[in-house]
Formats: sequence, structure tokens, C-alpha cells
Amino acid sequence: MFANAYYLSRKFGYNLFLDNTSGYFKKKNQIRSFELDKFNINCSIASKNFKFDTYPLDMKRKFLKGIDLFKNKKK
Repeated sequence: MFANAYYLSRKFGYNLFLDNTSGYFKKKNQIRSFELDKFNINCSIASKNFKFDTYPLDMKRKFLKGIDLFKNKKK
């Protein structure tokens, strides 16, 4: 997934920001950890306001994804 995001960010000239916490806060995912920082990659860590690393923020993310299904015009 990272390689695809990296390629698309380069192709379209966007900055790539990694979320190093949202995928690991739930108990079932705590056996894994963020390890892309061990590679020599050119991207930044996303700021706190773009992360969904608590249960209330995860619920917000799911709600926003549900609303997005009904949008006619997407950017």
C-alpha cells in the first residue's frame, strides 16, 4: 500500500504523509508496529488532526466514510 501511495504522490506531485498511529491503537492490532520509518523514504508523518487513533476518532472516520458513499461529486 505504501509503494502505491508513494508512486501516486510522485506522479501527481503531492506530498505524502504517513499515519503512524491510527492502524495500531486497537488491541487486536497492538502486536504490529509502524516500521516504515526504518527505510530511507522521503515523506512526513501526518499531524494529529489527520489521524484517527482513538475510538471516538475511529467512529468519526467510519461515519465520514459512510457519508462519502452518497456524495455525487468527489474531489
